[in-house]
Amino acid sequence: MLADASFTGVDDDVNPADASTRRLTRWIKPTRVTHTDMASTFFRPAALALALIIAGSQLCARASVQTVADSPGTSTRQEHASLLDGKIRFDLPPDFVGTALPPDPPENGAAGVTGTAYTNARQQMVLASEEASMPDGVRVQDNDARFLDGVMASFIEQQQASWQHYQRAGEKSITIKGLGLRQVDAIASFSDIPMRVTMLLAGSGRTLALIRITSKADDVDSHNMLVSNVLDGIRAGR
Repeated sequence: MLADASFTGVDDDVNPADASTRRLTRWIKPTRVTHTDMASTFFRPAALALALIIAGSQLCARASVQTVADSPGTSTRQEHASLLDGKIRFDLPPDFVGTALPPDPPENGAAGVTGTAYTNARQQMVLASEEASMPDGVRVQDNDARFLDGVMASFIEQQQASWQHYQRAGEKSITIKGLGLRQVDAIASFSDIPMRVTMLLAGSGRTLALIRITSKADDVDSHNMLVSNVLDGIRAGR
């Protein structure tokens, strides 16, 4: 059972679990909610995790598969990513070209999610950086372990249910100068094409950030190098 994160703006006369459950049913189908088994803090990260996945997963998967046809071969400028008001900053390697992710319709449950997809046509790689505001006035510290673990569990559950041939390859808890991150590595199929996926997630204040790296499943070295470059960049930026 997850302990409570820091909440603001919640009426003391309202049961947080009941209120959170009602809000969550507007984000996802009621059949996906286990009302009696989860603390209220799980419902909030679950809803936010689902919102980010809805906004980014399918687009990034298609971009990975089609990047050779759809993206320029080289970039003439250095791409930079910044999340959580600059608490996460890193430079993209050469040949990555950034494109803003289109907003998702509010009825899909991803209102307020913003992000950029950086594609490398030559290596068929995509890095997507995304942010979303916490629902219901939730506020978290920079290294809220229980909150991050809850979000990570929600992501993994959704991936297992939604992605073809999903196989989890590993998980890590990382702290970089006071900022907590969670890393999840997996293999999954998109349009029957095996892909390697790494997600890095972090939260601060009222914002959750997600970095998703997608590569060809057999390009292990390039994938791991990009993950390392991102983490090294975050360390340097802190």
